[in-house]
Amino acid sequence: MDPETADKGRALIPVRSRTPLSKQTVFFLVFCIASIATTSTSKMALVSVNCPLVLVGLGQLVATLFVLVAMKRACVNTVTLAELKRTLPLSVAYVSYLFLALEGIRSADSSVYVLLQWFTLLFVATGQALVFSRYESLHVNAALAMMLLGTFLTALHYCSAEQYAGAAVVVLSNAVYAGYLLYASQTLGDQMGPVKLLYCNTVVGICIVMLFAAATGELRAAYNYPHWAGQSFILVFSLSCACGAITALATLALLRLTSPLTFAVVDGMKNVVVAYVGIVLASEFRYEMPLWRFYGIHVTVAGSLFYSYYKKYYSDYHMVKVSGEPFNV
Repeated sequence: MDPETADKGRALIPVRSRTPLSKQTVFFLVFCIASIATTSTSKMALVSVNCPLVLVGLGQLVATLFVLVAMKRACVNTVTLAELKRTLPLSVAYVSYLFLALEGIRSADSSVYVLLQWFTLLFVATGQALVFSRYESLHVNAALAMMLLGTFLTALHYCSAEQYAGAAVVVLSNAVYAGYLLYASQTLGDQMGPVKLLYCNTVVGICIVMLFAAATGELRAAYNYPHWAGQSFILVFSLSCACGAITALATLALLRLTSPLTFAVVDGMKNVVVAYVGIVLASEFRYEMPLWRFYGIHVTVAGSLFYSYYKKYYSDYHMVKVSGEPFNV
């Protein structure tokens, strides 16, 4: 149908101006590599060297602040108190997600953590519809259903009674992450770029974590950590902090170029790549691989490819129901 002759009760919302594919690809690669490295090094720091969770989270926040200041694009003089107050809910969501994600990494198996990241798709799509009154097309919803179905099929092989507590934390962190993505996409604009927004989140987040850790005694526990001089701790802690800072910055940069839902799909595809690498390295094709996992992974990939195809060739305009102020992506 010609966009000019859309049905009544619907409005055509133009998407953001298209960004050169090469620029998006670079950001995608940086985000995927940094995100995988952050998950792996954080797992080693929290489990292998038994590093306190508050120390890892605070280290990533401080490293992010250091990177932003080193970029000479964000400093205290350019951020006003009004902007800090404006971004306070986002800062709380950012810190909440960070520590929930770290707790999920520590308490859940890596395979379960990777698989459950797909639930961010469900929360983002639901949030768009309920909070911002933005409704995706039937093609997009079908692609999302395929990806979630593949996740459930794959999770049948991994989830057990011992994993329920860790899985619950991961799902909760995904819900908070979805809210952060949705509201961050609304906040990003000409006057609040990714660097400034992340700077506000980091400054407020460090203050919140320091106050909470001091009140609960976690700060003293981190100070009394016995392996400060250990080479293993220094290596994995440094890598975790550096990769966490890059991931946080790449997240907002990608969010500004795309949309919360597309970003969630990219994040999920990164997890599919991790699953494929695990299959190859573990030689599961050579020995025994449950059919549910095999089918689930490929159903997820098929849904992701269909979503990417539809968004690439049919995303000039989005058909959404008009309900108050539209949610522009």
